Amino acid sequence: MTKALYILMISVAFTPITGLVEKYLFNDWEFLIYLFIMIAFDSLLGFLKNWKRKTLSSKAWGQVIFKLISYMSLLIVAHIFVSFRIGGVKVELFDWFEKLVLTSLMVKEGISIIENVGSINETWVPKWLLNKLKEFDETGKFKNK
Repeated sequence: MTKALYILMISVAFTPITGLVEKYLFNDWEFLIYLFIMIAFDSLLGFLKNWKRKTLSSKAWGQVIFKLISYMSLLIVAHIFVSFRIGGVKVELFDWFEKLVLTSLMVKEGISIIENVGSINETWVPKWLLNKLKEFDETGKFKNK
């Protein structure tokens, strides 16, 4: 069997599964790439921070797995909230919810990255920047002063 035929057979087999995943679980693959990039950088910087402090531990990698499972659960809940239907009619009450969840995950990762960079070298991150992101993380708003 040729490689092209094998790939075609696999893609035909997975097409219905992909459709079900995108309809019922999650469909914003572009966002997922951004989130995975943030998680990867956060993990790398966390590793560097702990290496510098000589506190490396395999337990941290288990936390990354737990984070991925938790984030995946939040992404699925957010998608369901904006996609579910009652009597065939889309419920629009929670259209805001998905953006809020996705944004909060990015802010959480951004805060963690900035904290890790600041732990590696305190002069690299202005404290006001981290404070602004933490303020948004706590309140969902930026205060203009």
